[in-house]
Amino acid sequence: MELFRSVGARLGEANVLQAIGDVQQFRKDNDAALKSYAQALELFRSVGDRLGEANVLQAIGDVQQFRDERDAALKSYAQALELFRSVGARLGEANVLKAIGQLNLLDDPKRADDLLNQALSTYEVIGARYHIAAQTGNFGFTLLRLGELDRAQSYFVRATALFEQIGMADQAKQTHQYAIALQDADTRLKFAGALYQAKEYARAEREYRRVIELAPRNASGWLGLGNTLESLKRNDEAIDAYSQAIALAPDEAMLYRNRANILLNQDRLDEAAHDIARAAELEPDHIFTRARQGELALARGQFADALAHLQFAAEHDDDTGWQLELAIAQFANGDATQAQKTITAVIAQADADKRENARDWLARIVKLKPALADPAEELKKMLE
Repeated sequence: MELFRSVGARLGEANVLQAIGDVQQFRKDNDAALKSYAQALELFRSVGDRLGEANVLQAIGDVQQFRDERDAALKSYAQALELFRSVGARLGEANVLKAIGQLNLLDDPKRADDLLNQALSTYEVIGARYHIAAQTGNFGFTLLRLGELDRAQSYFVRATALFEQIGMADQAKQTHQYAIALQDADTRLKFAGALYQAKEYARAEREYRRVIELAPRNASGWLGLGNTLESLKRNDEAIDAYSQAIALAPDEAMLYRNRANILLNQDRLDEAAHDIARAAELEPDHIFTRARQGELALARGQFADALAHLQFAAEHDDDTGWQLELAIAQFANGDATQAQKTITAVIAQADADKRENARDWLARIVKLKPALADPAEELKKMLE
């Protein structure tokens, strides 16, 4: 670059700056890449190299897309597309159409597919058959990263056929493997579980239902669906899902405990007691079993039994939920001072859901023992 500058070869200087930007982009040094591209862009414009200008604008759009700067990327791509078309650079035009399509995959799937088809038609005109297959596969990989598994699978199927048509067996095998994997219930189950853990419940529900569609007798799929529906406060649907899981795996204690949790919240205590008794037959000393026994005792006003069960759960697991429920049992048994100490020790670590659950149990205790209404106000404040 120093030599190009010394002889005033601005085009050579621009090409080097663009190459430096490409390396920086490859190394994920995006700020530096954008700086190099900006310098290259200025030089290409100064010498009237519209193709060089278009290539740099496309590269800038790629960096902006990687950084999730969607509006900026669309603007850069639009400028690049206009320039590629003005100089008749059909390959560049197709590549940019594909890139714009990828940006629309989530917000406007139809436009994304239309843009890909425009790109594929352009590749066909210029005989770039590899690009037709590769970019179709790239749409699949982009959708896979975005969590759109069914749509990704359809693109992988298309890419497989396209690679086979041009005799690229290795690439066809790779896209075929992705297409097959996305039809596998266990693969989808893992993905659904990740969505659930991330609290993306609407997407998790969709994926669990897809698991069940692929494998109707998959108890884990029904369990996951039940957990997700419960998180969405669609409790009757969640009970139905847990019941389906129980029918498929009648010796799985967790399923009874999960269904009992909703039944307890709905004050369907006899049904909850049946499920808790079955869980106790299967896993009598499991922390969650003892906790459910404690909750049932709380709901029935059997406060001494509740204290014993919840003390066990709190001593054997440091989950703040058990600690807060233990505090409620302590309060119900007349030990408000100890209840406040227990809450103080864990409240900073308790999330909003566990605080809300503890407040709900406190309200139920007050309903059972109205005389506790006034002292309960102090605990309620602590649980905010």
